[in-house]
Amino acid sequence: MPSSSHLDRRAFLQRAGIAGAGAVALTALGRRPYAHADEALAPFVHGVASGDPLADRVILWTRYTPASGSTDPVELTLRVYRDADLTDEVVVLTRTVGADTDFCSKVDVTGLEPATTYYYQYTAPDGRVSLIGRTKTLPAPGSTVDRFRAAVVSCSNYTGGYFNGYAVIAEQDDVDVVLHLGDYVYEYGNSLEEESEDNHGDERYGPAELAGKRDHVPATEMVTLEDYGARHGNYKLDPDLRRLHQLFPFITTWDDHESTDNSWRDGAVTTRTTKARGPSARPSPSVCTTSGCRSVARTRRSSTGRSRSGTSPT
Repeated sequence: MPSSSHLDRRAFLQRAGIAGAGAVALTALGRRPYAHADEALAPFVHGVASGDPLADRVILWTRYTPASGSTDPVELTLRVYRDADLTDEVVVLTRTVGADTDFCSKVDVTGLEPATTYYYQYTAPDGRVSLIGRTKTLPAPGSTVDRFRAAVVSCSNYTGGYFNGYAVIAEQDDVDVVLHLGDYVYEYGNSLEEESEDNHGDERYGPAELAGKRDHVPATEMVTLEDYGARHGNYKLDPDLRRLHQLFPFITTWDDHESTDNSWRDGAVTTRTTKARGPSARPSPSVCTTSGCRSVARTRRSSTGRSRSGTSPT
């Protein structure tokens, strides 16, 4: 007889539409998907995400994709529910997003119950809705739990191969949180030219046979704020990563590639970084949201990370 957790998961997947636009069935390696803006998910093509759960709160995130060229602020509605059918509403709030946050909404939702699964969805002003996200709070401090399972991941280089590991985790029934140990994104470019002192950083870090299929955006090493935003945005267009964020809360920390490879006081391994910023000029480290970057002084996590003060930067 199927377990209740399996039945609950199956009902949620059907209700959330993950069997449709948000889903990618496990297939042979050569048939894994590439990052792309799925218009069936518009205007929330980057999906939804949650992270840094505590016993009474969790951060919820999405990005609204505005009409081409529009910079007008947009009011999004976020609803949180106890059930996958979205009938038992526990939180409803609105947030205005605009060009100053690259249309990202990042909300620290409080007043939740410990060790509890919640479902959430964003609504745009025209009534279009995001994928339904699922998240879970941590057990209460000092409480006794029968089990707690974390999926541990790291070093996710988009040009290096397919995110099959993310796809496998998304198939699990008993994961409480995804723990990402760093190198969530990589800073390298797409060049197939032989590495040299002048182009180190722009070269492709991955198999040449994936060129034109698994390419970084932008095509050169990340250096500017806009570069970091574009790179994070492109990663979250990968269907496997988008789905994993939809299903489980992330707890993340950084390694080096979120900023640059092996940086130190006087520069970094990569050429463009050192030339563009000069000695000691690159933030060490900097942490990016899906489409925007904030320094450690503002927040210590990625798109779903909690700030040092415990409130979410907007």
